[in-house]
Amino acid sequence: MKHFSKDTLINFLLAIVSGSLLALAFPSPSIGSFALVGLIPLLFALQRSNAKGAALLGFIFGLSFFLTVLYWIQVFGFIAWIALASMLSLWMVLFALGVWIVMRTFKGTAQFVIIPALWALCELGRALGPWGFAWANLGSTANNPYLLQLVSYIGEYGLGFVFVMVNLIGLRAIEAVIAWVESRDRQWIAARTRLAALGLVTLIASVSIWPAAGAIMVEATGPNGAGAQTQTTESLKEPSTIKVAIIQANVPQSLKADTGNDDAIKARYLAMTKEALKSKPDLIIWPESALVSSISNEQDFLEEVNKLLIPKKTSLIFGCFEDEADLIHNDAFYFDRFGRRQAYRKIHLVPFGEYIPMRSLVERINNLATLVRNITPGTDCKVFEFPGQIQRGQEGSARTDAAIRSIGRFSTVICFESCDSPLVGKMVNAGAQALVVITNDGWFGKTAALEQHFRITQMRAAEYGIPVIQMANTGISGIIDSNGRITAKSGAEQQQILSGTLEFSPGTSFFARYGRLMPYLYLAIVLAGALYGLAVKLKAAPSLYKN
Repeated sequence: MKHFSKDTLINFLLAIVSGSLLALAFPSPSIGSFALVGLIPLLFALQRSNAKGAALLGFIFGLSFFLTVLYWIQVFGFIAWIALASMLSLWMVLFALGVWIVMRTFKGTAQFVIIPALWALCELGRALGPWGFAWANLGSTANNPYLLQLVSYIGEYGLGFVFVMVNLIGLRAIEAVIAWVESRDRQWIAARTRLAALGLVTLIASVSIWPAAGAIMVEATGPNGAGAQTQTTESLKEPSTIKVAIIQANVPQSLKADTGNDDAIKARYLAMTKEALKSKPDLIIWPESALVSSISNEQDFLEEVNKLLIPKKTSLIFGCFEDEADLIHNDAFYFDRFGRRQAYRKIHLVPFGEYIPMRSLVERINNLATLVRNITPGTDCKVFEFPGQIQRGQEGSARTDAAIRSIGRFSTVICFESCDSPLVGKMVNAGAQALVVITNDGWFGKTAALEQHFRITQMRAAEYGIPVIQMANTGISGIIDSNGRITAKSGAEQQQILSGTLEFSPGTSFFARYGRLMPYLYLAIVLAGALYGLAVKLKAAPSLYKN
């Protein structure tokens, strides 16, 4: 059996502590200040490790972090929880190795830019592809007004960049204090103090430059920015604010699992919808998979619902599965005030939740009985028109888009897709002026998953400058304005009708216009650092490369 040295065991402990501290920055208990210091133990351990040790520390840190913050994934099985955490931890291995290299290549302020850029790239990387899982990004721990305004410039990943920079500054400051207490060489103390101070200056400059750059670019490109969608004069003739009613029916997953309860569930939604109609809302929203069976089996019920809504000129959004040949899709259906039906098909599925990666292999290890069939993803983003009055002179014509004046445009995403900032960005660039998130978080009971999800949704509003509604079966539901401020919020596992207003707002934030360039900025920073490091190595050992 291999024995680890005392220093190695201490490094392992520091990585575990670091992962745990960072996890505690998320709901719950949501100790946001831990996001500013949680990485310090890991960074300290990495700078006194070797390359192999750095990779192992990254994996240990990742497991400690993801197993803690995603503890609620166990609802899909113990193996799924461990597998997902392990898969995500591989990105932390890349981060740790990158940090180890940077700390040995750069001794100055470059560390304060390259290491945060590495973190941002790793967060972006683990969100990509069919295995992408963008939950628990460091930036989503923030919810105070100033930080949310900063998000409108640099996005959630950019805020994570800033937090990692703060952790680095904290490490260097602690080193300077320890050196002073231990009365080390004054020159060494001065160097560490100067490095921490330079890091602080870099932080202030990094945070301050974005509002200034935003103001300059808005002046150059106009208030709507290059390629931004604008409302037509015709659409602005009607108010761009609508009344909404969110039906949080609080149907437990155990009740939904038994098909014998279908009628009781539909009766609950019907009764709550009748109650909500008393306040004359323009839009009623039910959650993801509100109806348990396929929509093809629910035509009679939906006809009954439309008979309630159309006379009241009320639209409806709800989630339901749709069978198509041998495939099953997770859809968001939109019935406008005239009863016309449209649908959005979920694109970004949850690994181990809605489909099993390498299913045949995984099922040999563990029987994932909770997931009978893989859901098939959609491919198209959708932007829906919210209809207002029929235009004058068109009263007798068919209910076509040409005959009906639009109040505003919106998109829907389903459940976990609210984590996918680039997906929401595509919808905003396509003209969405509001976002509706429908979800069924009833799987997770009254766990931290509910508040974590709501916080992530809040990030999308702050990033893109559009209002967002989250409709969750068992909570947490709410309405968030275009500045990321919560205007209405429900409790967890409560049956209630949440009423409020939704004001359509074109996504004209700095991030909405230029946020798609941020990943390239992070990549450029890391590549520039890598090229510099290679140049230094070539210069130090030229004889190795002579003919």
